[in-house]
Amino acid sequence: MKPILFKAACLISFTCSFFSNQSIAQNAFLNEGSSIHLESAAAIYIQGNLENKNTGNFTNAGVLHISGNLIHNASVNLNAASTGLFRFNGTGNQIISGNNQPNFYNLTVEKSGGECQLQTGITLNNLLTLTSGSMFLNNQQIDLLTTGSLINETSTNRIYDITTGTGTIKIVRTLNAPVAVNPGNLGAIITSLQNFGSTTIIRGHNAQFIVSANSINRHYTITPTLNSSLNATLRFTYFDNELNGQTESEQVQWHLPNGSSVWNKRGGTVNTSSNYVDLAGISSFDSKQSLISNNIVPLPLHLLEFKAEKTTTGKVLLTWKTADEINSSHFDIERSLTGLSWEKIGMVITVGQPGAIQSYQLTDYSPSANYNYYRLKQVDIDNRFEYSPVRLVMFDNSTTIKVYPTLTKERSQIYVSGISPEKILVELYDSKGSLLLQTKMYSNSFLLPKLSPGIYHLKLIEINNHKAVNTAQLFIH
Repeated sequence: MKPILFKAACLISFTCSFFSNQSIAQNAFLNEGSSIHLESAAAIYIQGNLENKNTGNFTNAGVLHISGNLIHNASVNLNAASTGLFRFNGTGNQIISGNNQPNFYNLTVEKSGGECQLQTGITLNNLLTLTSGSMFLNNQQIDLLTTGSLINETSTNRIYDITTGTGTIKIVRTLNAPVAVNPGNLGAIITSLQNFGSTTIIRGHNAQFIVSANSINRHYTITPTLNSSLNATLRFTYFDNELNGQTESEQVQWHLPNGSSVWNKRGGTVNTSSNYVDLAGISSFDSKQSLISNNIVPLPLHLLEFKAEKTTTGKVLLTWKTADEINSSHFDIERSLTGLSWEKIGMVITVGQPGAIQSYQLTDYSPSANYNYYRLKQVDIDNRFEYSPVRLVMFDNSTTIKVYPTLTKERSQIYVSGISPEKILVELYDSKGSLLLQTKMYSNSFLLPKLSPGIYHLKLIEINNHKAVNTAQLFIH
């Protein structure tokens, strides 16, 4: 069955409406510039993708069932009216993507298989319900505004990101003398006799590096308007599959003071049956709150910065700074040409002076003529070690648009050079030609979704003229 195709030329001065006694089943739904309104109690069943383009305006006050992807590339909003529901009910992964952020009133994930995956941020005014299936943030944000809430989140149906992902859920609520209030059901339950005023709560899902180890895969940033003398109690809830290797019975609350890079232990009482850590007597909330074991041992040092820069003579200068060197031994400096396999190119002995900031450097005299990835292996005297973030230096000065690495693994970073990233739209297809990913680039890299081993096709499209400027094959192993 061919998709429904709406063109502005046909409906240039009209609103197309579907009424309460109508329903439509189609393989795909493409709006190229019309104004479409789904009336209250009406329903549309879409067995494929819903795509909104150009000046297409789609307002939903009914129920829209979609089993494919939602692609919103229109210059105006995709809106949900005060009773509208988007229900994602496909059997495989469903992607929400596009150049313009969609706005939902109600959104329900009710899937028999797979998950919903974000390639753009979304806003939601009322209920985000997880009936069956999870939502993968993929470094995007869900904004629940001042009225939205998360419903029916469990360990098997949840909002999540990968351990290193930056995806968040945000909500704003007015909290005045809250008693066991769980704003938006994000899992940060607050009690206090004081008035907080308008309070922003952001839930993150990446592990935080605290002293010597990674925290659980959840943290909160709580920002009240009035943020002093609160004498608050915070119940920090979590799921078992967010523990990230931590011993559950040892969990306590830690916080990162505003303007600091050093986490401090606050304490608390853990309930392993109900999955929370309670902490009373909080005077003010800092930039982040998370959980980690009460018995962590400090690593040899704290890495403050790590840089890799080309020199005018064709070499690479690596510089880094540390603090709090305790029982530290040395750095192994490692290089990779692909980002997958690594070789040691040097070693630097640490000064080992606690409390002082130390500066180090090493020069790579024989870098590759193309791509050079660098990382530090921080080793202490007991041979425990920690890897630094990876730095990339390129010596290819041509204007050719390049994609790398092309031999990689699932959820790796893919880099693009030779063109301004804000001009590029990325599309990823499987070997059958099915669209798996469509996202706008905001930096010179993007994160692959979860993929099975195989061959995939990547297309880079220039946004201004909608022309493909490069294609590449990716080999996932």
